Order: sequence, then structure tokens, then C-alpha cells
Amino acid sequence: MNDYLDVFIDESKEHIQSLNRHLLELESNPTSINIVNELFRSTHTLKGMSATMGYQDLAILAHQMENVLDAFRNKQVVINSVVLDVVFEAVDQLESIVIDIANGGSGQKDVIAITKKIEAIEQGVVVDVTIQQEHQLSKGSGQVAASLESAAPGIHNTTKTIGNKTIRVNVERLDALRGLLNELVMERARLEQLSSILNHPELQETIERMSRISLDLQTITDSMRMVPVNHVFNRFPRMVRQLAKDLGKQIRLEINGTDTEVDRTLIDEIGDPLVHLIRNAIDHGIETPDVRMQHRKSEEGLLKLSAYLSGNHVFIEIADDGAGIDEKRVIIKALEHQLIVANQVNSLTSIDIYKLLMESGFSTKEEISNISGRGVGLDVVKNRIESLGGSISINSTKGKGTIFLIQLPLTLD
Repeated sequence: MNDYLDVFIDESKEHIQSLNRHLLELESNPTSINIVNELFRSTHTLKGMSATMGYQDLAILAHQMENVLDAFRNKQVVINSVVLDVVFEAVDQLESIVIDIANGGSGQKDVIAITKKIEAIEQGVVVDVTIQQEHQLSKGSGQVAASLESAAPGIHNTTKTIGNKTIRVNVERLDALRGLLNELVMERARLEQLSSILNHPELQETIERMSRISLDLQTITDSMRMVPVNHVFNRFPRMVRQLAKDLGKQIRLEINGTDTEVDRTLIDEIGDPLVHLIRNAIDHGIETPDVRMQHRKSEEGLLKLSAYLSGNHVFIEIADDGAGIDEKRVIIKALEHQLIVANQVNSLTSIDIYKLLMESGFSTKEEISNISGRGVGLDVVKNRIESLGGSISINSTKGKGTIFLIQLPLTLD
């Protein structure tokens, strides 16, 4: 049963990610029946799996979602932001049940309130889904970080595609295979030493062949441990959408390099730092539409998340076209916090000033924000990145935007 449960949890998470992704696409293209059909398929599959495994609350909620998606498909309900907020809320409830199951819980949850909202949509009733700002900022944004933190340990399997066939491999087996391979390499080295002593031509030839095979095997094994950064990136579109709504901002998220592959152990570690930086860009960097218009910018801010390989490192870039960093304000705050003294000010470069942002407890904000804190969190990001053998740098132009660049090794071995 445990084997079936692991598969159920992994596949449920994949379907929930698919639901979030396609709902965001549907919001941008509400007339697309193809997107609705994809949503319906994921929901239907999730409902069937849940019923089979005996998780009735999960199955009931998925069934209600099926009904409203069917109403979308038959054009009985107009798709708009208010309606999609309810559907997103339902997906959040589905995710919370799956996380509870993954953590050893019963998967039981009171879904009456959300099912009533969904039923009201089906009946064409206007549903009040206004989110209380303070409640959402104090609780909702915390849940975003918590869900990301809890999701990392949940990556128990690595999925590998061979042609059109995909198999699911437990990472513990990959680790065991890697351990055996390391032992094989050590034994090969001993054989090479014996061969040089014995000076036996046939033995030397065999060992050379074994060396080539073991190197090929090592390459294949390493590639099996590599997973696309999309395993982390695909969680952020939904997060950005919600935070933008909470803060009254218009933000377009552009993601590049999702197929960039890194070791799965690194995937487990980079989620939290990226959450901090993305929330930081949304809260501190990108301005509200009215402020952007005053500065002759488009009302919609741009947030770019990119990944690419260079040499033996992976680079992750978080860039926004917001207000940029006010260096004078940073210096004033640094003096107030006694991080620098007055006679240092004239000698500070931009890089020196940006480094002050990552000092523990440093912030340029007068009021504490539950979304982010430039300094309150950036020191945590810096420490986490450096603990992984990486580094982080900042580049900013006032009025134009800010770029955070993370450099990491491909593996943590």
C-alpha cells in the first residue's frame, strides 16, 4: 500500500501543479476550450485516484470542480477573475489535503464552505470572494513560503523520459546506485595499480575497457540525478498572481530556461531563497500602476526569472523593471544601524552599498512587511546560497530595476 500511496501523492502533486498552470493560462485566454479540457482531465483523474485510495473529501471537492469546469466548457458560466479566484481557492484546498496525506495525515478536511462557493458559481450567483488584505498578507503569504518549504522534501521520485516512455525512480535507489558506482571506481583504481605491477598486456587492455565503461556509467548515473529547474519554477506563477493582487499591482512574470537541469539535491535547497527574492521584487521593486504611470512606465511591471548553465555552474537571475535601489537611502539606513561610519561613505562603491542590503536585520522600509523585507530575509538568502557553495550579486539602476544573480554549483557532492 505504501508504494501505491507514494505514487498517488506524486501524481496528485503533478495534477495540482497542472491545474494551477492551466488556470493561469485560462485567466489570460478565457475563451480557450482546450485549456478547459486540460483542466477537466486533471481534475477527473485526481477525483478517480482519490476515490480509489479512499480520500473522500478530496474526491468530493474534485467532483465539484469537475462540475464547474463542465459549466465552463458548456459556456454556462462566464469566466472572469472573480470566478477563477474561487477555483484557485479550491485548488489550494486540494493541495492542502494532499500535503496532509504526504505528511502522514488522514486527508480529512471540511470542504463544505468551498463546495458551496463552487455550487453558487454553477448557479450563476455572484460569490463574495474578497480576500481580507491583512489576513491574506499575514496568513496567505506565509502559506506560500510554507508550502514551498514542505514541497521540497516531498520530491521523492525522479521521473526520467526515454523516448515516449516515462518511469518513476525513487531517489534513494539513485543514491544507492551512485554509491555502488563510487565503489566500482575505487576497485578499478586498484586493478590499474596491479596491472602496472604485473605488466600483463591482456589484463591492461581489459582494465582500459572497464575504465571506459565505468566512465560511461558514471555519466549516465549523473544524468539520471539531474532534473529541470522547472520543478521549482512552476510554483511561482500562482504565487506572483496572488501577491500582485494583494498589493494592488499589475505584474507579468516571464520565465526562461525551465529546461536547465541541476542535481535533484540542489532543487531541494533553492526554493526558499527564490521565494524571498521574488516576494522582495514584488513588494519593494515593482511599483503600483499609478506610480509607474507617473514615471512614464507601463502600468504592468515585468518580473523575469531565468536559469542557464555556464561551465560547471548554474545561474539563476531574478530581474524586475521596478524602482531600483535608492543608494542614498541605503547609506542613510546603514549609518542609522551603525553598519558603516560617516568617513566611509565617500569610498563606498555601488557593490559595497548593495552588500549592505544583505546584512542581518537591515531594511530600508519604515514599516515591517509580511510579504518581504530587503535585509530582513536577504541575509538568510545570502547565507543559504553560500552554504550551497554559491554566491549572490546585485545590480540595480534607480528608476529602471534590479537584478539578483545567483551562481550555484551543478551538484552538491
